[in-house]
Amino acid sequence: MISMKQLLTPIDTLIHSFARSVLHAMCLVAVALHLHVRIEGAEHLPRTGPVLIAAHHFHHLYDGCIFISRLPRRVHIFVALDWVQTRRTRRLMETICSLAIWPITLREERLVEDTTTRHTQHHSAYARSEIKRYFLRAATQSVRLLRRNKVLVIFPEAYPNIDPAFTPKTAQTPFLPFKPGFIRLVEMAERDKKTRVAIIPAGFTYQAEQKKWRVTLRLGASIYRQNCPNNEELLHTIETQMQALSRPCPNERV
Repeated sequence: MISMKQLLTPIDTLIHSFARSVLHAMCLVAVALHLHVRIEGAEHLPRTGPVLIAAHHFHHLYDGCIFISRLPRRVHIFVALDWVQTRRTRRLMETICSLAIWPITLREERLVEDTTTRHTQHHSAYARSEIKRYFLRAATQSVRLLRRNKVLVIFPEAYPNIDPAFTPKTAQTPFLPFKPGFIRLVEMAERDKKTRVAIIPAGFTYQAEQKKWRVTLRLGASIYRQNCPNNEELLHTIETQMQALSRPCPNERV
């Protein structure tokens, strides 16, 4: 006798596949309408196996659209949703992330409570008490993706240069220090003694023009945790390479 779980699995697979196709098509349209994109270092992306892309975050929307529409492998994006302000938008975004299999996190500094009002200083549909639950779920999902040989994109700076909600970045500080959590995820995924995650630094350069942005995405060579003496050195290496990959070349044209 076929169980309900066995019946739902093909349906769930079909739903996820359809959702990914729609998302991919939407990203293709967004890129075509607003961007001229060039990709350098695509040969560094392994064709198979687990990959974690540690990327510079420049634009709150277009960075993800480029990864989704222009890379030869399907990607899963580690996203923060603390910027969401209404319950309706929260349900919508969580549904999209669930269908796309994107881990969701909440940035702690965005959910600091005002002691006089007992509400977060930056209005959000999320509460500070939910941070741990979302983090644990995101970590579990990220580890599962890596162990299943997927590509996970993380923006370790946590904030983009351009964001309609909020960003601490300024013209004087185009880069933020990397948060080390992504290295912890790699460590957790590799505990099974089978998984070996390729960490790829990625940089963006954006040039504003009259009608479209000219964008270059540069992928660096794979870095493996086992080849660095410690996590601090690994973090420094990836962060330094990302910054170098994000600086425009002289007279660069896409």
